[in-house]
Amino acid sequence: MPAKYKELGCYKDNGNDKNKPRRTIPEMIANFRPQIDWHDMSKTVNECAKHAKEKGYEIFGVQFYGECYSGPTAEIDYERDGKAERGKCWAGVGGPSTNMVYRIE
Repeated sequence: MPAKYKELGCYKDNGNDKNKPRRTIPEMIANFRPQIDWHDMSKTVNECAKHAKEKGYEIFGVQFYGECYSGPTAEIDYERDGKAERGKCWAGVGGPSTNMVYRIE
């Protein structure tokens, strides 16, 4: 059964900045970049949701079009760097240094 989820928004992730302790959503739980279907990005989001749910995480984000992030502190930290302009996320996924964030329902 696929995981149900709700979009929370597009958020910055300045985790590559050496002044930041870690990424806003700390753990890459899967990398779908090699098999991205650019015509149906929902496949990437659905797979990421499935992986997050299997690990027992409630919050997950898709960054750089196919990198799936989650982790035990994601609920607290995903907003740390602020909202990104909507154009930084596309078709349900984040671009570079940007997460489209979701909550498992």
